[in-house]
Amino acid sequence: MRDHIDAVAATLSVLGLPIYVTTVPDDAPPLPYIMVWMGPGATTARDQPLDQVHNLTVPVGITAVAPDPQGASQVANDVRLLLGQGNWCDLAVKGHTAAIRWSHFATASTNPGGDVPTTPNNPAIEVHMYQIASSPL
Repeated sequence: MRDHIDAVAATLSVLGLPIYVTTVPDDAPPLPYIMVWMGPGATTARDQPLDQVHNLTVPVGITAVAPDPQGASQVANDVRLLLGQGNWCDLAVKGHTAAIRWSHFATASTNPGGDVPTTPNNPAIEVHMYQIASSPL
């Protein structure tokens, strides 16, 4: 499954933002950035060798992180546009026919009260869920 997540990250690299897979370094990275991670329900697929999984469909989360809510929303929109706005977008995964599409908005986190400043340690985020569909060639 990691090769599929890496293919998503490679596709997103044209946006010119830092992209992290699964975890973000402890030292506050520059904002904005994108984090790509396997969503809930991906455990079974992760535990099986991909050559034994046919017609794999797994959720993938993409978190847009920015200094403010407008920036997080802009990054999330840029990602969604790049990945086909709900249409299937092909992924380059060796030995597989794979594609990704937008599934749904998951959450946004901001500081609506304004009592804690948005900083690299307290950024605004917007999370969208996508689906990867893959079959071995």
